[in-house]
Amino acid sequence: MLSTKPTPSTASDNPAYEKLIRSEPNSFMSPTEKPLSHSRTSFMTPTEKPLSHSRASASGLLPKIVPAAGQEARDSDIKALLPIIEDIFSHDSQTIDAMVTPVAKGVPTSTRLLEDRSFQVGYVTLPQNLAYLIDQIGCEIACQCCGGTTADASATILDKLPEYSWENRLLIVLAAFAMIYGQFWLVSQSYTSNQLAKSVAVLKRLPYMFKQTNVLKNRLDAVKNLNQVILDITKCIVEITQLSSQYNAQDDPMIAKALSHVPTAVKQTIKSIVACACKINELTGLSSEQLGSTVDAWELSSWTHDLRNMHNYLAELLKACLTRIEKRRIEEEFEHLKLMLKTGQADNVIVLSALFGGKDELQPLYDLARGRRVNLDVLRGKYVLLFVTDLDIPQEELAILEQIYSESRGQLTKEHQYEIVWFPVVDPNILQTAAGRKQFEDLQINMKWLRIYDPSLISPAAIMCMKDTELFNFWKQPILGVLDRHGKLASRNAFPMMWIWGSLAFPFTSDREHELWAAETWRIEFIVDAIDQQIADWLSEGIHIVLYGGEDIDWIRKFTTAARSVARDAGIVLQMVYVGKKNPKERVRKAISTIEAENLSYTLNMNIIWYFWVRLESMFFSKQELDSTVDTDPLMAEIAATLYMGGSGHGFAILGRGMAAEMVRANGGSFLTCLTDYFNIWKIQVPEKGFMGALIDHLRGIPVPPHCCKFEVRGTSRGMPDKLKCAECSRPMERMTVYTCCDD
Repeated sequence: MLSTKPTPSTASDNPAYEKLIRSEPNSFMSPTEKPLSHSRTSFMTPTEKPLSHSRASASGLLPKIVPAAGQEARDSDIKALLPIIEDIFSHDSQTIDAMVTPVAKGVPTSTRLLEDRSFQVGYVTLPQNLAYLIDQIGCEIACQCCGGTTADASATILDKLPEYSWENRLLIVLAAFAMIYGQFWLVSQSYTSNQLAKSVAVLKRLPYMFKQTNVLKNRLDAVKNLNQVILDITKCIVEITQLSSQYNAQDDPMIAKALSHVPTAVKQTIKSIVACACKINELTGLSSEQLGSTVDAWELSSWTHDLRNMHNYLAELLKACLTRIEKRRIEEEFEHLKLMLKTGQADNVIVLSALFGGKDELQPLYDLARGRRVNLDVLRGKYVLLFVTDLDIPQEELAILEQIYSESRGQLTKEHQYEIVWFPVVDPNILQTAAGRKQFEDLQINMKWLRIYDPSLISPAAIMCMKDTELFNFWKQPILGVLDRHGKLASRNAFPMMWIWGSLAFPFTSDREHELWAAETWRIEFIVDAIDQQIADWLSEGIHIVLYGGEDIDWIRKFTTAARSVARDAGIVLQMVYVGKKNPKERVRKAISTIEAENLSYTLNMNIIWYFWVRLESMFFSKQELDSTVDTDPLMAEIAATLYMGGSGHGFAILGRGMAAEMVRANGGSFLTCLTDYFNIWKIQVPEKGFMGALIDHLRGIPVPPHCCKFEVRGTSRGMPDKLKCAECSRPMERMTVYTCCDD
């Protein structure tokens, strides 16, 4: 049901039309119409005159057309008149233009016009009662042209159709006029090549009139313009009344408002129809001087102007109605889809079809690995990971996801495999541009999974699901939503689990996340996992490993030199790995080049550095989703501290040994001081405490230097904790918003 909550109209105020709709209910005046005299109850435009010099009323010539019970024309038959009417009106344009266009020698005008167009409306047989009714109204229009005014005529014609709705009255009258208008042009187009048409044309003085092509064209153009507006407002009225039949007007004030204007609009349109018919009828009796007069053309233009104002007003109301209805439809579809995502279905294809816009599409997916369209059966009964993005996807993210996905094909058994579907949330208008389409195509180059074939088929309700905070909570940053085998939402974003544990995290549920965290401890092996085979080999050998980073190349030189000297003296095997910093840019790239050129240590490449820090950030948000805090969870505290250090750009280091849990971290200045103090202070403690024990004890005794510790996360990250403690001094950190632009 539509909302009963009043909503202000979006239709623009139209003074001319507002004046019209506020007139007395029984008044059929146009905005500029006034009574012919004080004694008459009819109304005319300022230039309106009796429809002929005869003052005899034609209103009594035909009785009311009241069909017997059950014999009224069917609504569907009457609505079917509209395309026929539209086709008849469409045939006047070329004819009018041809009046002043030279015709090829030997080709009659009528023949050329008939060849230009073919009858497009399908042949239909009108019911006898409707055909008779149209014929009777046509006679009434012809009779009304013999006397009275357009106001009298419209009232009389409407009075002949008491059993029909307002829009059906208008359609019947317009069909009757279209028959008159069509007959006029049928003879006009055929008389040069058809003897019967020629004889009829002579009786109507058409050959004489068409010799006055230039002056006649102005009149007929005015008729054509008015006819177009009549057709436009008729379509609008029909659409408004159809809405009222589908939706209760009492439940929607906007529909009720639009519907309340229909009677006045129908009356005014029928008046315009009668005026048009009379101007066509008058052509027979006009002299060349009268044909050249601009008065009649001006009158029709006045009718056109008034009716266009009315149409514009109704069109705005209709647009507002359709907008409200579409909004409600989308909301209802969203609620239905949301319920399916929360509860699932026996067949997950039902949910996927609603999400992917595949309801009427047999193959809504495209297999990027095989380069062909596929249907939803390829996902039936499988876990589906929705890769939800806009067109701004980090290339590093794509590369790592592709690597994990490819490895999963060989690691997981068939029943545990999952499929990834790219779900682009993109404005369809962007994809219509060359640049937008190229960006869309370029993103797919390294994708080996499925994507929605046509993003424009994705429904607004599905987009709402992606952005809903209770569901996927998508907002700019790519997410990896998980649907289980029944189409039920299992995880709003599996990226943290994917980055931390890869396919080992399958099926990417909260239960699986709890299970994996329960088995983890803070150690070098967990920090680096298997992101680099060389590091994995060192871990298996049980040697000491230092992960260090920052952008200060002078500190890097001093630190690596001191570490190598201490390790040599202590007799330990030490390997150093440069891990850069969060969001690595050009400075990290330059540091890598220097380190490699001077053989200072082992380095990760830029993609792996990006992954290293995103993985740590994923650990933080994964823990947070499980309601962990830095105060209650030591593992989360270590993750946060590492992220603090990696976001500053200053030097830092983390030291650990093989698979052991014993680790130590510090900022670059403190760690370098500790190494420098080795020979003079804590070297003698190594035999008793061991290398790691002696280093940790001495490092803890070094005073914390003045510092400015920052914890940075991506601007689109949601659910940030309200409080965090400094990794250096444990004091509460101040929270603020920072905008940065760093390309170095």
